[in-house]
Formats: sequence, C-alpha cells, structure tokens
Amino acid sequence: KTCTAFAPTPFLSHVGRIDSHMAMAELTPEEQMEVGGKAAFPLNEVFEGVKFPEGKDPEEIFYPYTFSNVIQLDTTATGTMVTKPKSYDEGLKALQTSYIETQGVGSKIPNSEDYQFFGTNRHTENLKYLLKTNPFIASALTKKGLGFELIAFDSEDPNNEDNPTMYRKIMGSFDASSHRVNMKFNSDMEITRIRVYDKGSGILLDRISRCKSNEDAEYWASAAIYSLVTYAQCVHATIHVLHYILTGALDFSSQGFDAMNQWAQAYSTHVPFKYRQVGNILIVPDDVDDPSKKDPSALTGPLGLGLTGVTARPIYQELLNSWVENPNDWFGVLSEISPDEMKKSGVLTEFYKHHDLVPDFAADVAGALRDIDEDKYAVAEERLKDYIKQCGLESSNINTLEDWIKIMSVSGITHGSTISYSRTYATPEILRWRNIASNNWDKNDASFAASIVATVCGMDEHRHVMMNATDKKPLGVTGGPGEDKYADKLQDVLDEYAEKASELKQTYQEKIMEDKEEFNEFGWILSDFCTDGFDGKQLTITTYI
Repeated sequence: KTCTAFAPTPFLSHVGRIDSHMAMAELTPEEQMEVGGKAAFPLNEVFEGVKFPEGKDPEEIFYPYTFSNVIQLDTTATGTMVTKPKSYDEGLKALQTSYIETQGVGSKIPNSEDYQFFGTNRHTENLKYLLKTNPFIASALTKKGLGFELIAFDSEDPNNEDNPTMYRKIMGSFDASSHRVNMKFNSDMEITRIRVYDKGSGILLDRISRCKSNEDAEYWASAAIYSLVTYAQCVHATIHVLHYILTGALDFSSQGFDAMNQWAQAYSTHVPFKYRQVGNILIVPDDVDDPSKKDPSALTGPLGLGLTGVTARPIYQELLNSWVENPNDWFGVLSEISPDEMKKSGVLTEFYKHHDLVPDFAADVAGALRDIDEDKYAVAEERLKDYIKQCGLESSNINTLEDWIKIMSVSGITHGSTISYSRTYATPEILRWRNIASNNWDKNDASFAASIVATVCGMDEHRHVMMNATDKKPLGVTGGPGEDKYADKLQDVLDEYAEKASELKQTYQEKIMEDKEEFNEFGWILSDFCTDGFDGKQLTITTYI
C-alpha cells in the first residue's frame, strides 16, 4: 500500500525524483525530505517581476514536520474514481478517512464518531454557515437592503464586467463550460432567489423565487459553493505570494538586529516551500502557460478548476498590488461590506474578534522591538520599506513594522479558514462542478481532490498568527514549540496576545459545542476559530495549507 500524498497527482507525482548523483544516503531523513521537495517543486516566479532583489535572497528555511505529515496521507484510492459515474464516491470516502486518521483531526473532539468532518449534503445550510463564518466566503457578499446578494454576473447584461467586485472578476474568468450563479438571501442568510447564467449557451435562467423547490435549491447551492471555494482558492494562492515576499523581506531586513531576526525567521519558516508549490500546482508562470500542453495547474490551467489563465492571472496580481497599497485595510480590499455592517448583521462575528486584536498587537510588538534597540529598529524598518518595493511591488505602502504586522496578521487569520472550505473538494456534490458537463469522473477530478486535501495536512499547533513560541529544537526533534525564548520585552508582548487569542478560541469552542446536533453537522465549518489543533484547525500564516 502506497501512503503518499503525491503519487496519483500529475503535478505532484515527481516528488522524490532526486538527481542520482546526489549522495542521499549521507543525508539525514529531514535533509532528504528537503532535497526531494525542492527537486519536485522548482522555484518559479509566480507573478512576473514579483521576486526578491538580485543578490538579496533571504534564507529558505525548510520545516520537515509539516512535510512528513503530508506524505502520510494515502491518496491512492482516488485513482479508483477515474471513468466511474459521479454517483461513485468510494474513492473520496477513502481519502476522507485517510485524512482523518493520519492527521489526528478528531483527537480533541468529544464523541468524534458522530462528527461530520466533511459535512453532509445539506448544501443550502452548508452555504449559509460558510457565508456567515468564513472570511474568504463572506468577502464575496454584497449588502442588499436587510439581506445579502452573491453576484457572479450582471443579471441585466451577463457579459458586462464594468466595476465588478473581486468575486465577479474571478467568476468572469471561468471558461465557457462553467455556470455562474447569483443568489439573494434574507437577513438570516436563507436563499430567496437564484439566477443562473450559462456562459457557453448564453442562457439565463431564473431558477427559484422564494425557494419553491428544495431539490433545485440544493443543486444550485452546491454550484455556488464550488464557485465560492474556487474564488477562495484564488485569494488563498495570492496570500501565499504575499507572505513569501513579506516574510522574506522582514528576514533579510532585520539581519543585524538579532531580537527582530529571530522572530522574523520563525514567521518565514517553510513559507518559501509552500510558495514553490503555488508556482507548480496552482498558478503556473506565463512561460509554461501553453494550452497545447494541457497544463493541469488548478487556477490557471485549462484542465484546472475552470479558470482561464490569460484572464485570471492579471486579476490575482492586481489583488496582490491592492493589498500592499492598503496594508491597514487588507480585508477591506476583498469585502464590499464594512466591518460595522458585518458585525451588525451577525456575519464574521468570531473573525472580527481576532481581527480587532491586530492594531494593538502590531503597536505593542513594534514598541517592544523599538525599546530593545531603537537604532537597529530604525535601520531594519527603513530597509523593510525599501526592500518590499524592490520586490516588484513599487506601489507598496508598507512603510513601518506596524504596517507589516497588520497585513500579515489579518491575512493570516483569514488564511486559517482555508482548512474548512478546502474539504468541500473531497465531496462528490461539490467536486462534480469542476466538469459538470461530464457524467463520469476523470483523472483530473481525482488529482485535485487528492492534492487539495494534502494541502491541509501538517498543521503544527504552536505556529498560529500571534504565536509566542520559537521553532528551535534539539537535533532530531520535529513539531511543537522550540526550547528557546525571544528577547524578554518581545516575549512578554507575544505571551500577552497569544493568551488573548487563546481565550477567544476557548470561549468560542465551548459555545459552539453547546448544541451537539449543530456542532456534529456543521462543526467542520464553525471550528475554524477554535483552539489550535481542534479538528485540525489553526489561524495561521502560509507555513502550510
């Protein structure tokens, strides 16, 4: 039995094909994983011109704990899906079981045998919970009176792309075989209307008025979930590019200021390796984006999730530029609804509790580092500002360490919610929309399910956004917090905010477990903001996921 996350996937199958001239036997197991991983995923420039300045590359720190957990996942059963009718779900069920067992995601859940780790087929309810709690998904909403709308196209003119939201822009890059779904919701996020546009045929259908057909509603809710999680994947991949540049920038710029550099390296660990995966799996650079090659990259390839690379890639790069131009309002770049309106409507309640810790966290961490050595702090901060602009992000307004902490923290809190929505790709009712025109699964369906579940493996509990632990460990020890400490003033601030974040998570966790029936069915969505490791969840930067 082959236990590997990579074997059945066309873009991951070459992991471990190491140059035969390398003396692999002389390397430790951790070093072998690093060599193998880097050979499998060459360092591609995801967005043209966005890269580290020549001769100023920071150290690329590999994290073997995460990699070793990923390769435990057994994805071989997904190969049994190929050519079978989409009613066949045994391959996906086996993938789900391997994920649950190898990653230990149920170890902290009481009576986990009753817990639906991948949800149920109640898609209208799943959609409601995702829209109300997941920041990726909620960012696609617009406000309409007392309710909300999900607008994938202009109902009056489906081909009109004037002043679209980020969600509409990305939906507009779906290819001709993909449906676009508009929905209206009441204040409780219940569907009141569905309109569907088939770009290929040009047919516009008014599917539901006041939800008269439950079966129809469930079908189109599954379509909307597919569109939303694919949109979320586009945002998610762009976050990886953002974090790659920003963590590398802080690492390089803080050299010579040991107290800051120790903290910077804890954040930058393994982020470059995940960036390598983005450039080989999700967003393939222009020089290999050739439709004749039938490139299977998820977010730009013609055999991917349904997006067209020539139109989608500039949207992602535009999003990246908008983020660095607005470091103090990172989520506002995505969302059309103000924080006050979200809170008033009961949307993203837990997200904003953590989000609202960030300004004080940024000020206090920056203040602690400034107090440690004001001169070295000033030099590092000025270098950071200039370095980011030299990375092809000339419009950056990340001018201070506080700006850096704010954009990294809010994007990291958002990034943690990747884990829940990614599980939907391992459910047949959602995955079928990758190629809804076909009645049978194909090898790319199997590949995507396997690879995306693999990306949510390897979580290490101490590596959360407001982490107060280091990574340095004795030789041979992987995973868990390090044995050394940060500089005293910095450590005190990190301890304070780690405790504040933990208290929010613990209180929320206890609350969502009060209704056992709701928790067992929708905990896979709700648990994003629980304590670290609960249901395999964590609010984290792009060290993994």
